[in-house]
Amino acid sequence: VLAGGGAQSVKRNRERNKFLPRERIDRLLDPGASFLELSQ
Repeated sequence: VLAGGGAQSVKRNRERNKFLPRERIDRLLDPGASFLELSQ
């Protein structure tokens, strides 16, 4: 889960110019804002 779906999945998303879910969350939150992830 923390790896973003494995190396192949990460590579495929990078080739498609897409962000991983945690990267999208980081872009939505204000800098320094707290975030509580409820499940992994």
